[in-house]
Amino acid sequence: MIGYPEIDSRGIPADPSRNGVFDLIRRCLAGLGLDLDNFGGESWSPFGNLIKPGDTVFIKLNLVVHDHFLGLPGLLGTINHGSVLRAILEYVFIALEGRGSVTVADSPIKETDFDEALKRSGCLDVISHMQRQRSLPVRALDLRDYMTERDHNGVMMNHRRLEGDPAGYVEFDLGERSFFNDRDVDHRRLRSTAEYYTRMCAEGHDARHHRYSISRSLIEADVLISLSKMKVHRKAGTTLSQKNMVGTTNLKEWLPHHRFGSPADGGDLYEDGAPYLHRVRETLTDALIRSEFGRKTRGWLLSNLRFLEVFPHLKDRSHSWNEGDWHGNDTIWRTLLDLNNCVLFGDVNGNLSDRRKPCLSIVDGIVGGEREGPLHPHPKPAGTVVVGWHPWAVDWVGTRVMGFDPSVPPYLNRCRDARYLLAPRISPEEIEIRSVGEQPDLHFEPPLGWEMKSR
Repeated sequence: MIGYPEIDSRGIPADPSRNGVFDLIRRCLAGLGLDLDNFGGESWSPFGNLIKPGDTVFIKLNLVVHDHFLGLPGLLGTINHGSVLRAILEYVFIALEGRGSVTVADSPIKETDFDEALKRSGCLDVISHMQRQRSLPVRALDLRDYMTERDHNGVMMNHRRLEGDPAGYVEFDLGERSFFNDRDVDHRRLRSTAEYYTRMCAEGHDARHHRYSISRSLIEADVLISLSKMKVHRKAGTTLSQKNMVGTTNLKEWLPHHRFGSPADGGDLYEDGAPYLHRVRETLTDALIRSEFGRKTRGWLLSNLRFLEVFPHLKDRSHSWNEGDWHGNDTIWRTLLDLNNCVLFGDVNGNLSDRRKPCLSIVDGIVGGEREGPLHPHPKPAGTVVVGWHPWAVDWVGTRVMGFDPSVPPYLNRCRDARYLLAPRISPEEIEIRSVGEQPDLHFEPPLGWEMKSR
């Protein structure tokens, strides 16, 4: 059996002929130049300069849902797979040298059964293995402080409190530093797809305040490893490293996803000139999901309005039927850049500093997701991993690898704003790309309402 010297020397067998994902991650870490002088030897520790013995390491997964209409194949194109987490944890284990701790966490959508997502992804088995065989102090943490269920009409019911982050949460108020502090943004139109039957987005964002609530365990961590999924996104275009930070908050109701109305009105819910019945449906939906009355009547009303979909012009790909799901969304990119500022530069007092938290971005594209991501994509076998130090660069390269023009998604082309503490200082042409094997030529299918093909 051909093994890995850095693993075998510690009595941890690993057979690359049986674990192609492990081997691919290993080669990517070496390709990034991590501890390159020792690569191939027993002392190789790719995370040695990132993680010190005694550190607290926070691994941000993407476990957004626990089921999929296509079953397990669809689920594996939607959430991380345990094989990728296994490779990361093995090298975290080496770098910690028996001291420190690891938190593997996410804040999925409120209906998700976190334990089931961990189990079906294979991540639970990996975590249990590392606890049992390596004595690694690693925990799985659901960052939500409540979850809910839907009934047969799609109405959210039965809210149940969760323990959440035992360390609590840190509230940030970005105020004038927020990307929502622009003259062309009417805060009264801001909507969150998570604020069903409430008006909580208005609590987070008004004329002077722009608030976010982030896991305190993450803010206090010494190192962040972002393990995102390579998927398309109906609001953002693609979802990779920067979008992964949405799962760091317990209050997704404070995350603006779109603005009510058309661009001519100061909104981005639907395009100017959208069909009349389309606008009626969206207006009705907006009213229902923001009221207690809507909680009780929305399922019945919308189920009885399905006859509207028989009109051919309402099925046109150029029109989105779901809450700002189109290329004209001018809201979600602002949320993403605000969140990345909080996560990577925030302190426990809710302030932004000039010091960036050490962070490595890893995109799991072993099986990606195309068409209607991020929650219901079709699986796209891609066999790809993207690893890098700068989330913008990783996302730019990842989007291009998917076959899209990276200059199209606003969260990538608006990153040079000085308010973004991660604003890139180089042009896309200056990104250094080190390919492990042949660079894939993938052609992901974009979601409805988006045209991003680069070739």
